[in-house]
Amino acid sequence: MGKPMTLQERIDQALAKYQIVESPHNPRVHKARASVDLKVAYTDLEYLGEVGIGTPPQVFRMNFDTGSADVWVPSVFCTQVCGLHRRFNPQGSSSFSGDVNNTWTIRYGDGSSVLGYVGEDYIQIGDVRSPNETIGLVTYESFKFTNDRYMDGIFGLAFPSLSFTKRNTTVAEQMYDQGLIDSPTVSFYLNNDGGKVSFGEIDSAYYTGEIQYIPTTQKQYWEVNINSIRVNGSDIPGSAQSALVDTGTTLIILPVDVSDTIHANIPNAVYRPSFGWLLPCAFADDQSDNAVDFFIGNIQLSIPYHSLVRTVRASNETDEPLCLSGIAGAETTQSILGDTFLKVYFTVFNYRTASIGFARSINP
Repeated sequence: MGKPMTLQERIDQALAKYQIVESPHNPRVHKARASVDLKVAYTDLEYLGEVGIGTPPQVFRMNFDTGSADVWVPSVFCTQVCGLHRRFNPQGSSSFSGDVNNTWTIRYGDGSSVLGYVGEDYIQIGDVRSPNETIGLVTYESFKFTNDRYMDGIFGLAFPSLSFTKRNTTVAEQMYDQGLIDSPTVSFYLNNDGGKVSFGEIDSAYYTGEIQYIPTTQKQYWEVNINSIRVNGSDIPGSAQSALVDTGTTLIILPVDVSDTIHANIPNAVYRPSFGWLLPCAFADDQSDNAVDFFIGNIQLSIPYHSLVRTVRASNETDEPLCLSGIAGAETTQSILGDTFLKVYFTVFNYRTASIGFARSINP
């Protein structure tokens, strides 16, 4: 669906979002399911799901993003630059409250931006409706967002300390405190075709084994410490560093030297400047134990070679497909564990314990 981004565009977008420049609870009755099916757009660049806002619900296609903290959608007051996106009409919701003078702006590191004003209304996830949720109503968005044919808005899932609309709690925690969901968590199951995001529910149908939890370094981004990375029994020098766990980033992004050393230890991996690292296409069908092993906290999380292969069509239809690596290098000391990683592991983000749980997905 749509034109795929180049490797460098994906890296630049991921780093820019983070302003990185290269060089115990009470038992409650579960009343309804707060889950949304996700669909893929732009060759796994975005995982989008439908969210209802207001009374009656106005439906938007949103990107559930653990790398940002605000929930925003275009409003009917965005008349010139919001493209064909769905727009929220405050007058069409009997439960809306807001002040056009309570404004906010987000400027991302890649130059893109949105601005608007803050409102409050119901947010509906699946069958669950949560009142008095803070929502950013966009009156202007830059062309990067305007040109996105599929995504209407962003559903930020990072901690409130990063919020530009001055959220004082997360949607999951607010639902939990109202007794609408069973736990203050958001879980993700991702695959090549889509997936599911669930609030307050950890569905064992999507993973095998036990969920193992790792503490985050602080309540801002979902950040963990990588102790080491290993390939074919060899530790990769310089691989001990912090990493952001981000559903809004496609690739695993590591410092260039670390990425290069990993690929140098993978048989027949080849680097091409136009595409980055290429892997043998035969790896896509390789069900062996060959993997890149990440040691995070006290657990080992292995990414099989076949899960690293991202097959794309060659520019010339007579040529063989290209098999790109899901690991990319960037001139930064900040690593990002994006969807290449999260498609292998069912992931639970727990707000109250500030920890991330991982269990092997049913289709790694």
